[in-house]
Amino acid sequence: MKKIGFRVDTGNIVGSGHLMEIFSIYKNMLDRFSFKPLFITVGNDYIAEKLQQAGIVKESIYYFRKRVSAEELTEEEDIEETAAILRDRECEYLIMDLPNRTDEYYKGMTERLKGSVAILDNDNPTEIAPTLVVNFSITQDADYYARLNNNYKYLIGPRYVPLNENILKHKAKESAEEVETLFINQGGSDPYGLTRMIISALERTEGRFKVDILIGGLLKPKHRTEIKEKVAKSIKHEYQLHENIPQEKVYTLMERADLAISAAGNTLYELAYFGVPSLMIAPRREFLRITKDFSQSVGNIDLGIKDNINENILKEKISELIGKAELRKAIAFKLKKLVDGRGTERICDRIYKVIFCEN
Repeated sequence: MKKIGFRVDTGNIVGSGHLMEIFSIYKNMLDRFSFKPLFITVGNDYIAEKLQQAGIVKESIYYFRKRVSAEELTEEEDIEETAAILRDRECEYLIMDLPNRTDEYYKGMTERLKGSVAILDNDNPTEIAPTLVVNFSITQDADYYARLNNNYKYLIGPRYVPLNENILKHKAKESAEEVETLFINQGGSDPYGLTRMIISALERTEGRFKVDILIGGLLKPKHRTEIKEKVAKSIKHEYQLHENIPQEKVYTLMERADLAISAAGNTLYELAYFGVPSLMIAPRREFLRITKDFSQSVGNIDLGIKDNINENILKEKISELIGKAELRKAIAFKLKKLVDGRGTERICDRIYKVIFCEN
């Protein structure tokens, strides 16, 4: 039986979306192929909990000896530690979902393997070493890869976003004339405390809404307390906090949303499947291309980088989108054309050919 490694991390800055992508791919493969998995990670309590929730047994999980955070790990440490784990377990295949790795990292890993897959979501068009490269970012230029005359190696654009396939059990509702329910998500850790600012802006927005707020397991205790205090003091809206919930529940929240206020990241692709118009916030500068391209392609409202946003701007832009039913309908139509929810299936079709048919 073939052994396949899955290399992934998450932390306060490294988003939890990478973990969700790997789980989506792993579960699709498990339903279709016979293999033995090895999950390789620097490890933290959040990852350990999520691996357990995904039904991955302890015998399949391998933590780095040096317990540094995902943000502190050097590429050299990563290559040597990952290669050692794979070598000791006689595993020659690896699927990597890691941010901010250089071409040299992928070259170093691929040279040690019989087959490799890189899952990316950045805006840097480049030739890199892995056997198969998936870059689902809306910022990517498919024409660049077409000119390489190696289309079989590269899967490019939102058509290949690796979403949890449970999303296909849900359907987008038609865009409503009136906004009744809002969905707020600022990532698994919300490191900049934006959720509390959004709540303050909503308290000044005309109307009364149901508001679903998604908060993750990596949220700082200080921010969690502040959010709960603001919700408790609300006299306008009906807030519900949803903390560290299963992805199936997240999709239920998205399915009923009329409008979202979201950090730039994987959530934007999930919201696209449901056709939910969104106000987007870039937590860091490297996310500005994503918000810009989503705005240009489908009409989502780009609020820019978090440093340039305040409560007044949020209130103004939220009110603007709430008041424009025709704009929301136009955005919803384009979003649903962008993401059909079958990206994971397309990726795994190619993984099967790369690992099981050609080696």
